[in-house]
Amino acid sequence: QADGMPSWRPDLTKLPPQRPANASMEQLLEHVPIGGHAWLAFGNAGVSEMLSNWVQHVLSLGMGWQFVVAAFDVPLLIALHERRIPAYNYSGALPATHFRHAPYLFHRMGFLKAELITHVLRPGRHALVSDSDVAWVGSPLPVLDELLARGATLATSTDCLDVQSDADKTVRPRSAYMCGHNPGNTASGDVVFNT
Repeated sequence: QADGMPSWRPDLTKLPPQRPANASMEQLLEHVPIGGHAWLAFGNAGVSEMLSNWVQHVLSLGMGWQFVVAAFDVPLLIALHERRIPAYNYSGALPATHFRHAPYLFHRMGFLKAELITHVLRPGRHALVSDSDVAWVGSPLPVLDELLARGATLATSTDCLDVQSDADKTVRPRSAYMCGHNPGNTASGDVVFNT
């Protein structure tokens, strides 16, 4: 907030025409062709600054007509709608505060996230889903297209922030912190695939 995020507004020339607050996913993604990639983020008012940052980075990549933010509460839905950011109304499902401390709410968010993805996949689009704390500095679409060409239907990610360890796929019993996806890793608590 000290950096002025509450007053940030997107460049409206990079966004599609605004849809109503109760727009369906199909309406919100009408500019994403079947077989195309829809960029998705989600959250509640507790992560609104991070979502604004996410939107700004997606816009800077020229993907303003290909994304939707799912709003889990009314305050975020209103904030997104005021900024003309394409928003899917999931309000009422989760509280407007940080809920990571409550496992049942965190599990509910996981279910809603999966349900959101099905709204994109069923018509035949691909879903690129990222958390609100992601800052896209480059497009991952070439990597996704390569995976699709190889027959992949699902790509996973980790919370590994160690580039060297993430790239090293040699079998070893212990991995760098948060990089537990390495082959042969037997250290307890190191398996950290990101939902």
